[in-house]
Formats: sequence, C-alpha cells, structure tokens
Amino acid sequence: MQEIQTFTIPFSWPNTALSLAWGPTPGPLNPLEWQRSLARRSLNAGAELLHHRLSQSEEGFPVVLDYKRIEGSPTLTCSLAHTCGPGKSRDLAVGASLLSTNFMALGVGIDLEWGQRQMREGAYRRFRHEGDHSSWAQASELLWTWMVKEACFKAASNTWGDTITLINQIRLEHRFQEEGPAEVYSSSGVFIGSLRYRLITTTCTGHLLHITVAQSLSLN
Repeated sequence: MQEIQTFTIPFSWPNTALSLAWGPTPGPLNPLEWQRSLARRSLNAGAELLHHRLSQSEEGFPVVLDYKRIEGSPTLTCSLAHTCGPGKSRDLAVGASLLSTNFMALGVGIDLEWGQRQMREGAYRRFRHEGDHSSWAQASELLWTWMVKEACFKAASNTWGDTITLINQIRLEHRFQEEGPAEVYSSSGVFIGSLRYRLITTTCTGHLLHITVAQSLSLN
C-alpha cells in the first residue's frame, strides 16, 4: 500500500492543496499506469484538506476529466504529475496533484523532477521563449526553469485551452527566483494573460524532489 504525504502551499494561495502519493511499482503493473494512479490517488488527501469528498472509481481513486476536472466535483480544478524513481528505478514511483477551488483559480499546473536530473541543451532550445531572461549558461537554474514552464504550460492550457499548444509560449522575463509571475503568449506573439508560480523542494524516501506549482487566478 502506498504512503501518502499531504501538505498545503505555505503562502498566499488559499483554497489550494498539494499532495503526494508514492510506493514501489507492483511487478505485474505497467509502471506508467501505476504512476498515473498514484497521482489520482493523491487527490483524495488534497480534497480532505479543502473539506471536499471526492467520488471514487471502481479502482479506488477519483476520475479526472480533460486533465483538470474531477468527476462529480464541479467546484474544483486540478493538475497531476508523476515520475518513476531516481534513475528510472521501479523501486519507487511518485504521483502528485495540485487541487484548487475554481473560484480561486481558472487553471492550475504542477510538475516534479528528482533533484539530480540534468537538463540538456536540446530541451532548453525547445522550451525557450525569445523574451526569456534565462540562458543556456545558467545551467544550475535550467532544471527549475524547465519545471516552471511545464507547470505554467499546464495551468495555461487549462485556462485558455487550445490557444496554448507549445511550452515556449510561456515567458519568464525576470531573473531566476523561487516564486513570481509568468506571461503567456499566443503562437503569433500576442499577450494572452499572466500566471504565478512557486518552487518547492521536499524529500521522498530520502531522495531530493523538486516540485513546481502554477496558477492562473480567477477574475470573479
């Protein structure tokens, strides 16, 4: 049985919860499907913090629709992320979820990576926006930059739909920082809207785990 750790984001994101679920991949199961199930299972703990009770599938975890909606819970929006163990080990799998009431957030996004992952220049070229402040020379910051863009891309896609198709539509014009704003542009370069993000570091069974969360605020 997987162990679940739950904690709220410790700053001014009310009605929002971040939760983790982890455990070794059972031998007969597909590793990717197990990771996805852990991410969905982690939603239960987050919902409990927000005083919501989620309906469960026959497998014992919530059903997520369109990567953002939870079946039977129209007042909530969510985002999921998952990974295998460090070094692609099957001995550990991690799923994570970011959950928010939809009167606080139009869309949310989450990404996670093990601390030792190295970023390649090819990946940097794929996620770079021409207006970014970051450069390939900032190698120690590029994993975080990639993760911020992944989380912001998910939040932007959940907010503005098919207008957001590429990760390089997210712009980070400022120097590297642990929390701040991001801008979203159309493929033709027109400004669409703003997001905010936060970087979080924790440990999972003794291994360093990086998490980024992003949110587009509700206008209500």
